Amino acid sequence: MFGADLGVVMIYSAVIMLIFMLAWVLLVPFKLFNKIIINAALGFVCIFAYNLIANYAKFDFIGINELTALIVAALGVPGFVAIVIIKTVI
Repeated sequence: MFGADLGVVMIYSAVIMLIFMLAWVLLVPFKLFNKIIINAALGFVCIFAYNLIANYAKFDFIGINELTALIVAALGVPGFVAIVIIKTVI
């Protein structure tokens, strides 16, 4: 015979699908981790710039603590804007 058995083709197909599924399961958390790191970095740059400007404009400072770190890391720049709005209201 010139062709492969159906069982061999099914096994190869299953192994290839398993490799793709394993790669997807391992790579998706890294994408989420990278997004959190980028959001946190942009947010902390915004907080640092705000604190520099607040020094000259007589605004209240935004402290960098666990709560602000969590909010900024989860939301990024919109989280920073929310912190500034909350800080001005309170």
